[in-house]
Amino acid sequence: ERLGLALKAPDLDAYGLTFRGARLVALHDRVLAQLMYTDEAERRVALCVTPLVGRPSETIETVVEDGLKLRGLSKGRHVFLVVGPTDAPAIDQVAPRLPALLATF
Repeated sequence: ERLGLALKAPDLDAYGLTFRGARLVALHDRVLAQLMYTDEAERRVALCVTPLVGRPSETIETVVEDGLKLRGLSKGRHVFLVVGPTDAPAIDQVAPRLPALLATF
């Protein structure tokens, strides 16, 4: 409800990811929903959703910094992200399926 979106925790076993839990993080005057998964090597991979600030972009964008890779895009009034270690293959496999994995439009 605080996110303004019906969110679901997808089963990502097909990508080698096991669901470990979720949290709602307060970010100043916004919120970020974080769904945490681990892969076979116990690396953490998170799927995140937060309200959009700025212009929308339905093109997947990638940021790699300090050993982390973040891939995401926006749809409607939200930003959808997957983040984890740069060498976690699930990031590149899951990113093209966002936001459909997390929400229904």
